[in-house]
Amino acid sequence: MTLLLGLALFFWPPRTLRSDNFVFYFPNSRHVIPLEVIENTKYLPLLQVLNLVGKLNGLQEKRNTLKVGFGNTQIELRADDRKIRVAKKTTSLSAPVRVSNGKWMVPTDFLTTALPGLTSQVVEYHAGTNRIFVGDVKPGSFTLRLEQVSNGARLTFQFTDKVSVRTASMNGKWVMFLGDHPIEPLEQSFHFQNSYVTDVHFDDQDGLPKLVITPSAGG
Repeated sequence: MTLLLGLALFFWPPRTLRSDNFVFYFPNSRHVIPLEVIENTKYLPLLQVLNLVGKLNGLQEKRNTLKVGFGNTQIELRADDRKIRVAKKTTSLSAPVRVSNGKWMVPTDFLTTALPGLTSQVVEYHAGTNRIFVGDVKPGSFTLRLEQVSNGARLTFQFTDKVSVRTASMNGKWVMFLGDHPIEPLEQSFHFQNSYVTDVHFDDQDGLPKLVITPSAGG
């Protein structure tokens, strides 16, 4: 499916964008949970993550330790320690477990080092991104091309799956909302040296897949 867009059509009342969350995509739903950066590392609230993919069977919390019953598995964590125990097997995370505002936080590589062994569902997560696909989720993707034309620039987007486009203007930028179908971009951002467009950025951190287009100052 190819979508041609004339940039001059994007002027709508301004609204606000947020990009400080993490999105869990499931076959029939999606859930947004808060993402926290601690000492330049992205962290997720452990109990919220576990509640999304299974059932908690009990908690035992002491001053610096937490034991979580999850299905038939026990998870043990210690504050400020990289090592966690899952079903009596020790695993090291990329950064230590933290307790922030009363919540036990784990670095996002928990999604690749521990989570696949805690659920029978397929888990697809690419390190560094703020989204994960759990279960039989088949995300779409897209390519784009920018061309110079006589009176401006033309952006051509080609999607691998059908999308339902809605447009708006936010904080001086043009925004394309892409409907409900999960999207996994090949690149998060695209940068151009162009008189009309400088940047195209994919954002779904509020659970709504969208493309944010930044016009050049003089474009």
